[in-house]
Amino acid sequence: MPSIKIASGYTGPGGSTVALANLTNALNAVGVTCTMYGPHDWHLDRCRAASLEDLSLEVHDRLITHFLPLQRRPNAAIVLLASHENGWFPISRIPRHWDRAVFLHEAHREFHSDYTGEYLLIPNIREPLTAGDKTGVATVSGVIGSIEERKQTHVSILRALGDGREKVRVFGQVSDHSYFDRHVAPLLGPRVEWCGYSTDKQAMYDSIGSVYHSSLGEVACLVKDECHATNTAFFGNEQTANEVSTMSNDTIVARWIDALGLGLSVASLAEPPR
Repeated sequence: MPSIKIASGYTGPGGSTVALANLTNALNAVGVTCTMYGPHDWHLDRCRAASLEDLSLEVHDRLITHFLPLQRRPNAAIVLLASHENGWFPISRIPRHWDRAVFLHEAHREFHSDYTGEYLLIPNIREPLTAGDKTGVATVSGVIGSIEERKQTHVSILRALGDGREKVRVFGQVSDHSYFDRHVAPLLGPRVEWCGYSTDKQAMYDSIGSVYHSSLGEVACLVKDECHATNTAFFGNEQTANEVSTMSNDTIVARWIDALGLGLSVASLAEPPR
């Protein structure tokens, strides 16, 4: 069976890295060999992964690229572009090195309406989160995501406090220390708790009753999807107006397998060898 290789130009903390690592894990879980390559270290312990400089391609490989402004099509059997961005990666102005683009939903594709090539719509893999009882945390809000100006973490904190939340818990890795020092650190205190990056998403969502999200740029907000799965109230903005997908992970994986030209079904892959 051909190998699947995912090559991303950004593998630091963020929704696209999480989404592509989840896709890598999902493909490997059904017996499709998939490796994620990137220039940063954050992805290395989240899936089968390696550094981008270690990427090599065979002509029969299937390649998924993300956030890489390549100048020509790589020598692989099939090349797909996984688009997770809007304006900061305008694919109609990037040299076309792919066979088909993959958008996350229809509104995402409409943003790139000046792109006239072939495309597919495939949402992100869902993580295994469950809904919990929010009675004891109804007045506790969370702000989740990398701490940087684009995410407007301080705006979310102030919105939650303005709505009368008794406690605000801030979860995420600091990507911009200057922004954190100027805008977030001064807000920390009895009502605003710095929690850092959480490796246990279920426990994180179980500890809050709502989430505030004020990002200046989102395509398919993973936090919104996770709030939906965990019965956590979500207060976003116009950038997070996308609908939450109801597509099952099996269907999502099957769509990728079909797009990659593997000619296999998820059901047959999941069956033990005879």
